[in-house]
Amino acid sequence: MEIHTGEWISPTFSPFYVLIVGGGLLFLLVSGALLARQRSRAKGARFWHRLLGVILLLPLTATAVTGILYKLGQEWFDFSEDTSRF
Repeated sequence: MEIHTGEWISPTFSPFYVLIVGGGLLFLLVSGALLARQRSRAKGARFWHRLLGVILLLPLTATAVTGILYKLGQEWFDFSEDTSRF
């Protein structure tokens, strides 16, 4: 978990690490969603890849946003553990 949340850098820079990595993930999700909106007559593996991307878009976006808010809420806004878990 220390690698995932950036604790290996330092506790001070950990929220910035989470913000940068999470922001990069959100950028990739938005750009992928824009590409998925383009009309294409994809067949075979391309069709299934596009369909899987659309299906996983919402859960992955929710995971990224809640992970960023959890870390920043605890570090920058001093939310308690109980409030953060809500």
